[in-house]
Amino acid sequence: GIPGSGKSEFIDYLMASLTRFHGWSWGICSFECQPQIHVTKLAEKLTNRSFAFRKDAIHRMTKDQFEYAVGMVDKYFHFVNLSIVDVTMEGLIKKAEEMVLRYGIRGFLFDPWNCIEHKYEDQSETKYVLECLNKLINFLDKYKVHGFLVAHPTKLMKNKQTGKYE
Repeated sequence: GIPGSGKSEFIDYLMASLTRFHGWSWGICSFECQPQIHVTKLAEKLTNRSFAFRKDAIHRMTKDQFEYAVGMVDKYFHFVNLSIVDVTMEGLIKKAEEMVLRYGIRGFLFDPWNCIEHKYEDQSETKYVLECLNKLINFLDKYKVHGFLVAHPTKLMKNKQTGKYE
């Protein structure tokens, strides 16, 4: 998806829906959204109500809905503490394995790919990406876990003559 098209919001919606309707637990590695903000976004998706002020109170979650949502997030969503984990693909997969065993997670979110620490060493970027994806696929297959790996592309450039996106 193009920048600003709602990729992360859509993934949050999918995770909240799988939790609400099927009881899935999630491991979340989100570099761009702090857990306290991510909790409010998930709460909105779990309740179909806004966390923030709305003129019409019917669109804002009630205290009971808020408590329900926070309880659901606390039970089913487990956030990676990025300050104490190795943020390479190997380190994040190791943490995800720990979450499978500790919390029984059914899915894991890596968001975004470009914030993961990449060590190319003596190989091409293409070969490195292939190795990372194979490690991720092997982890997902071994533990029967669903994975979301979100890629945030660079900003689209506008055509200088037409002013429209290419």
